[in-house]
Amino acid sequence: MINMLEQYFNIKVNNKPPDIAKSVPKDELILFQNYIYTKTNIPDLYPYEHQAQAFKYIKEGHNVIMVAGTAAGKTLAVAIPIFTKLLRKEINKVMFLYPTIALLEDQQSVLLELGKLTGMEDKIGYIRGGMTRSQLISNLSKKIIVATPDAIYWFFRKNIKYNSVLIYGLCQVDEFVIDEAHIFSGLTVQNLKLFFERIEILQKKFMSKAFHIHILTATPREEIFSINHGKIINGRSKCRSVDVSFFNSSPKEKNIEYKNLIKKAIISEYKKVLVICNSAAMAHRLFFDIAGKISESENVFTPEQYLQFGRVKKSILENALRKFGVSDRTLEKLYSADMDEIRYKLEEFKEVEVQTDPQEVFNVIRDILMKYKGKVIQVLYFTFKKNLEENKDFSSPVSLKIILKNIERRSILLKKLITFILPKENYDINLEKDYFEWKEIFQDVFNILLDKLENDIDSSKIVHIHYPSLKIIDEIIGYMDPEIVEDIKKRFLEKFSFNRDSIINYKGSFPKKNNQYVYLKWLKSYFKEEYETIYSALKGVVKNDMDFCRQIDMNHIGFIENTEYPVIVYSGSMSKPSRDGLINLFDDLKKAVLISTSAVEVGIDFSADLLITEKCEASSFLQRFGRVGRSSEYACCWVLVDGGLFSDLKDEIGLKEALLREDFSKIITKIFKNRISLANSMLSESSFVLINRQLGLIGDVLNKESHILQAAINFADKIEQAQINLLYGLRGTMPSIGLKDEGVTKNVFQLLQFLPAQELEVVDSGFEMAKADTYFTSLIYEKRKYQVFVDVEKTLEEGKAVIILNKDNFDIIVGKECCLTAYKQIKQFYRSIPNLIYPVLIFGDIYLKRKILGDEEGTLEEVCDKYGEPIILPDQFCLIFPETPDIKGLESLKLSDFEEIYYDLDYKGRSPNGHDMVLLDNIQGACLALYKKLLSSK
Repeated sequence: MINMLEQYFNIKVNNKPPDIAKSVPKDELILFQNYIYTKTNIPDLYPYEHQAQAFKYIKEGHNVIMVAGTAAGKTLAVAIPIFTKLLRKEINKVMFLYPTIALLEDQQSVLLELGKLTGMEDKIGYIRGGMTRSQLISNLSKKIIVATPDAIYWFFRKNIKYNSVLIYGLCQVDEFVIDEAHIFSGLTVQNLKLFFERIEILQKKFMSKAFHIHILTATPREEIFSINHGKIINGRSKCRSVDVSFFNSSPKEKNIEYKNLIKKAIISEYKKVLVICNSAAMAHRLFFDIAGKISESENVFTPEQYLQFGRVKKSILENALRKFGVSDRTLEKLYSADMDEIRYKLEEFKEVEVQTDPQEVFNVIRDILMKYKGKVIQVLYFTFKKNLEENKDFSSPVSLKIILKNIERRSILLKKLITFILPKENYDINLEKDYFEWKEIFQDVFNILLDKLENDIDSSKIVHIHYPSLKIIDEIIGYMDPEIVEDIKKRFLEKFSFNRDSIINYKGSFPKKNNQYVYLKWLKSYFKEEYETIYSALKGVVKNDMDFCRQIDMNHIGFIENTEYPVIVYSGSMSKPSRDGLINLFDDLKKAVLISTSAVEVGIDFSADLLITEKCEASSFLQRFGRVGRSSEYACCWVLVDGGLFSDLKDEIGLKEALLREDFSKIITKIFKNRISLANSMLSESSFVLINRQLGLIGDVLNKESHILQAAINFADKIEQAQINLLYGLRGTMPSIGLKDEGVTKNVFQLLQFLPAQELEVVDSGFEMAKADTYFTSLIYEKRKYQVFVDVEKTLEEGKAVIILNKDNFDIIVGKECCLTAYKQIKQFYRSIPNLIYPVLIFGDIYLKRKILGDEEGTLEEVCDKYGEPIILPDQFCLIFPETPDIKGLESLKLSDFEEIYYDLDYKGRSPNGHDMVLLDNIQGACLALYKKLLSSK
């Protein structure tokens, strides 16, 4: 086999550093210098010229657009003058918007530090999805609000009690900042424009004021500039020159090539090596392939680093500290104290009283009822499945008597529950209905039960739970059969957990958990006033006892085999607590390898001597490229490029030995390119019309005075009449599957290729369709087990509406089998007109099927969770191309280039029948926009 890495070429990329400003507004300069001093201990430094320009323009009341790469100080450029204006009371409220939660969390350090310096640390609020109304009001009252647009849209989607509060709070904002705005594109930019237009109308109409918008972006794009039409400031990065090597790569050997380049980097004695992969699975797989145990020759971690990242079993820590003279009385606090992370169960105590949020109680009981529901639906499914053996189908009626008999075989308790909650009109044992009718009835009665439960729990009061009596359960569901109540209590004890802070009036000793890991960074909360003694002892242990050090688990940290190079993995597929501090560790170590993903492309302030990465979108690559040359005098970048792109780059660069960074960026943009965006969608505009209507008279004003929404009002009326439930997400509306890692979700089609039904559980959420009982790292070596398809037949049968383009207007057809009828009609066209590309656009629940990979004769089965509850994509728009004879004809439309469209490249987007192409919305409105684009071009 040819070693592809032997084929490479080099180019030097030179950078002209930014000019230092000579003239800076006084107040802004003072705050800037105070901030920089906290980071560098160097007094009297001056900002860059582009930062000083931003200070001046924002002070004068202009909108600003700053275009600059990494290490240009964009966030500081707008935050300094805005905080100064707050101090001078020229403005009252500001909002910082970030595209993602991860970016928000990484960037908030700048705002927190400025808050400390200006005495406004307690004036910073955060808007996150899932907040209670009181939490939302509290955070909206702050002077500085930090949020993602998706979080704001979460509240728009709720109901009027949230919308009115949110709209009022947003109308108080004087200045908005959109950070890393280049991540927004196409339909998300359109949604931002609509969002800001709403606030503009309300402020002008009711408050006689106007707000400013400031945009920070790494790459210039006209669609972003149109949001605020601000003064454009072109900033320069402080990065130094970088030597770039492009290697001719093989896609099949990517993992081996990464490992070879890392080995080459270590031999070449690069100190800080950053490896960025396109996928989290690749990054973690690479980490586990090269990471070993702690180095035996020397201890490269300081006690402080062990304290921050290490964890060890309590029994091991206890024995080690005892050897260094720590008394048994002190060590007892390892077990008598506790932290927020440690969770207790009620049954671990003889008697205890805890306080908790009523939502927590509701969530646990809801999950119990959802499990009951899942078991009932599973029994229902298998009841009708028997009909298939008798040459019947799921539309053949079955009596309630037979269903109850099968439920009773599974559980007498479940039969009692169904008997209790079924309404009288449906409780006739001789009543016959088909599977779909019974399923709808059972789903409805459980939903009614959940609604009653939520109404019965007083969300305004803290709930007290007494154990062992559990009176609170009796108070909430005491109207049910006593046997059901007792079963719910039993399950409640299994599921409900709490931390030490929740306990009231408990004086007994806490349960010992010898084998439980203790995170060393939390030792202070265990030992409090004796912590210095413990720290001193631990320092001695770490210094003198390598056996103890080897028993410390440094999560996501290891050593490259046979070297003293620490290796760290950091990706967006890790939970926020797992990621915390890892970048700082990489920065602090004398030498290290950091393996990551696009999670480090924006917002995180660190540098490397060498970047090893692969071909990706142009904007993404340029962000990665900005990670090298930020501090070291000599920096390199090694890029794996496969296919014809290697030749294209070589031809474009030619015989040049050096390029300016701007010229290099132009070449990368030309060769690597970016994905295409859909400019607008009538559906996005219509969703804003409908959101506004929830606001009553104020909403009527918004719809009447909006310049953008006028054309959408007619279509919004049709959506309302058709009872279509729109999802008001900004950056993504296809629900995902959540993993056990805190806050980590993954694409439905991606995860369903790996996970068996036993690991899945349906959830009732607008953002997640299921929860997986697995961690991300347990999947990285898993091979695909299943092929996952859209069940076109079932999706069409259950479809709720068909959308048809009639000249320039959209019509909506609803009714039983409307989707199936439209599909069949278009199918007739395909038979009469060869190579026709004509889709049907439907709305409804998307049903899924899968089969074992490689089993060509295998049976296709409905995708269900562990209780037999079908896993579906609810309320989605879907484009189906019936009987598509020529896959290449469709691929010529470059469907996979549209980032707002979900298109299954692995299985060509086909349904299990092998003939239909299926496209879904990644962002709501994409299918409608593409549908119009395709038909308008004919």
